[in-house]
Amino acid sequence: MTDVFVLILLSAIGCWSYFFWARKKQIVDIPNERSSHTHSPVRGMGLALLAPVLALIWFEPSRLPMLLGVIIAILTGYFDDRIDLRVYIRLPLYFASVVLATYQLFIPMFSETGTILLYAALIVLAVGIVNTYNFMDGINGITGLYTLVFVLCSYFLLTSLSGETTWVYRLVMAVTGFALVFGSFNYRKKALAFLGDSGSVSLGVIVSILLFLLGITVNHWGVIILLSVYGVDSVSTIILRLLRRENIFKAHRSHLYQDLVHVRNWTHMQVAVLYASLQLIINLIFFNDILAREVNTFSIIITLLVLGLAYLLVKKQLGQLTFNKASNE
Repeated sequence: MTDVFVLILLSAIGCWSYFFWARKKQIVDIPNERSSHTHSPVRGMGLALLAPVLALIWFEPSRLPMLLGVIIAILTGYFDDRIDLRVYIRLPLYFASVVLATYQLFIPMFSETGTILLYAALIVLAVGIVNTYNFMDGINGITGLYTLVFVLCSYFLLTSLSGETTWVYRLVMAVTGFALVFGSFNYRKKALAFLGDSGSVSLGVIVSILLFLLGITVNHWGVIILLSVYGVDSVSTIILRLLRRENIFKAHRSHLYQDLVHVRNWTHMQVAVLYASLQLIINLIFFNDILAREVNTFSIIITLLVLGLAYLLVKKQLGQLTFNKASNE
């Protein structure tokens, strides 16, 4: 328990230290027409995740490449927050981050035919997860609560399937501790701080690590269902924007969770709890199949289709299912 206490303590020290330093340096988020807030909270608090991650290197030196991948994600996201990195700089760094963070998981499998090609495809998926986390981090509480649901469910499944693994336990506790400490600044009507890309990108990398480990353990791609709510919102929004001939690389406010806030006037926390709760329910439905290592491909596909249909129905009900040519081209 000492290591868990240290990780949580470092998260607290990191968050509070960053908060006061960022306020002094005026590192704040200035609202614009796409923002879901009207005040100027501290931005980039994901940088504080460096403290527990560096402690993890001390506790788990054998996982140095993996943790260096997370550190690259934190720093890339932070510099992107501060100076708006060009995509040709940011994207290669994302790829480097996920390669470092995940390749140790696949080393025993690289001798098998086709594994390297599979790994290359999974790296592309991991970068997609990283970007999804970045896209979805737009209102107070949503990323913290959703991540807590994912990491705790993943930990329960992994320990049930393959027994206690010290490094997984410490990684999950580091993320849990950080999410809870960060929550004291962010889970409120008027957030005091935002994660920024430094937090959303690095959490996306950590989620990819746990998802890939679970997929290897179960030997089925269907574990992606544990990220289905974020995935459906993100992918469906991209598809709709393409159909509207919008530039999908431009910042926007078209996600369903944003519609619920800006069109339906739900509070940030109501939407955050909805997304986290819906994902938890889906996870519980599939727990038995995953634990039995008998994930039903048909059930996974049907669930994703139902979520996609629900997305479209709610969009239509909110009056946001339009296909007019974008006025900002």
